Amino acid sequence: MGDLTTLADVKAWLPDMANVTTSDALLSQLITAASAFVCNYTGRSSFDVTAYTEDYDGAGHSFLLLRQWPVTGLASISLGGAPAGAFHLQPPLPGGGAQRLSLIGAVFPRGRSDITINYSAGYASTPPDVAQAVIELVGERFKTRDRIGQTSRTLGGQETTAFSTAAMSPTVAALLAPYRRVVPC
Repeated sequence: MGDLTTLADVKAWLPDMANVTTSDALLSQLITAASAFVCNYTGRSSFDVTAYTEDYDGAGHSFLLLRQWPVTGLASISLGGAPAGAFHLQPPLPGGGAQRLSLIGAVFPRGRSDITINYSAGYASTPPDVAQAVIELVGERFKTRDRIGQTSRTLGGQETTAFSTAAMSPTVAALLAPYRRVVPC
């Protein structure tokens, strides 16, 4: 897993950071941590195009949902060690999500781990909304480092400021929602 955004993009997002280099090491560390958080949150090991060899249980249906998406190539399907016949792969859905692999004129046989599929899936480059989510996570963590553990602060007895203690903002959660795996693998 690599970083899902760049230091330059984070610095462009943060006010007054474009020409400051004193925090570059910290920001780079936060980018790596936020990228790992996003991968864990979405249930992905990576957003990069990666080759997968996965075993599936057959249930006697004509289709399976592949665990990784979007699929960029399908190398082989074997059923109990024998090559499968004709198949159809559903195109990626606009909103993201698992893709359906169907056998044409046949069903995936019932059995445990008797279906093996070799394919590649992922993105040629980080989707812009995922990169933006990482940028916002980094910005939030960078700006909150001087109030770690605080939920509010009173200034001069007149004004109270409350701080969010959520792991991420609703905006970041919404940006990541289409990429989140919600069905167990």
